[in-house]
Amino acid sequence: SYGQVTKVLLLTLLPILFSSFVYNANTVIDDFIFSQMMTLAGMGSSIVMLWGIFGEYRILFNIPMAISNSLSSSVIPSLAAASSRGDKELVAHKTKLGISFTAMIAIPACAGMIFLAEPICAFLFPSESSGILVNVIRLGAPAVVVCSISTITNAILQGIGQLSKPLIHASVGLFLHILILVVLMRFFPGIYAVVFAHFAFGLIVCIFNRISIAKYIGKGTESLKSYLMPLIASLIMGVMAYFLYRLLSRILPAGIAGNRFVIGAMLAVCIFAGLIVYFVVLFLLKPYKKEDLLEMPMGRRLYRLARKMRLMD
Repeated sequence: SYGQVTKVLLLTLLPILFSSFVYNANTVIDDFIFSQMMTLAGMGSSIVMLWGIFGEYRILFNIPMAISNSLSSSVIPSLAAASSRGDKELVAHKTKLGISFTAMIAIPACAGMIFLAEPICAFLFPSESSGILVNVIRLGAPAVVVCSISTITNAILQGIGQLSKPLIHASVGLFLHILILVVLMRFFPGIYAVVFAHFAFGLIVCIFNRISIAKYIGKGTESLKSYLMPLIASLIMGVMAYFLYRLLSRILPAGIAGNRFVIGAMLAVCIFAGLIVYFVVLFLLKPYKKEDLLEMPMGRRLYRLARKMRLMD
């Protein structure tokens, strides 16, 4: 009946909606706690400036997160179908692919934010307090990885029918996040406390999600190479991009190299070169089989590109 269908839809949607609400409530709660405790510490005059810097960091943070959110939406239907058939082998396989692809995107994004923080700030936010913003971007970059993994593992749990787990884990993570933030603000008042607490929230949700997935599947999903290989490739990419930007800055005259649009052009060159280096190194390390790559979003394009570059058979 329509009543039964409505009930099923509500029981499916509400946990997902409330889980998203908890994620988005983070920033509002952080703003309140940060403002109150900065005022108590006698640093009220810095609140607007520091929170504005954190907002600029969040803009960069949301770019790779948007990709993770899109990927998580695409994972749910296939996992739900495999789970409804009781095919735990396929569920484990889909889980591994989802986490591996997320790591393949999130880890280089993190490395790019760390190694290219200075030119990113100079190009996007030239009027901000660049020194603090650069530090916030670098310290906050690892949150991209843990929050991306927490997002995809939320989708995995929802896809296998564990709809309440992401909500419970996000709620526990939010409580611990608030506790960590209050303690850090008590002893180390400043925007860095918010950055560390933000990372802690993603890490806590990741850990709880991973435990629940392991209990359901009953076996390991992603292997160490799902993280290690992208990490190695990302470090090589980051170092190359950093020194390439330094080289371009020295080659160009000082008056030209400091121009905002020139900085943007150099940054684009470094990012493009970095992506090439990243994928070349990654495929040389051979973390994925052909079959795995073809099942990933945009996997066929990556496979054709790898074949043209003679990196895969």
